[in-house]
Amino acid sequence: MIRKLRCCKQELERKNYELESNLGLKNGGTKIRVNVDYPTSGVDSMREVLKCLKDLGSSTRSIQAEFSDQKLKAVLDIETQMGAGAVEKDVQRALQKVEDKLLFRHHQEG
Repeated sequence: MIRKLRCCKQELERKNYELESNLGLKNGGTKIRVNVDYPTSGVDSMREVLKCLKDLGSSTRSIQAEFSDQKLKAVLDIETQMGAGAVEKDVQRALQKVEDKLLFRHHQEG
């Protein structure tokens, strides 16, 4: 009986570890990708990404980004309670909002 309980405990711990790893709660974290073609302001866009992650309760472990007039491209390693897909979707939505706002402001000034 005790042997069977120990086996069940080990199996549950293994499954729990797998679930935590999938959510980015263990060492590897979760990587999300950000791409914006022809960004109005790459810095403002990246600032919005970081604000969005903060609002989601995610912490950023590392950022690798490339900025140019043609593209903002970044890979962020984050710790989050959410799945990577859900975080990416929220980040993309926030990026679209900030780009729309910046474009509107740019057209008003021009």
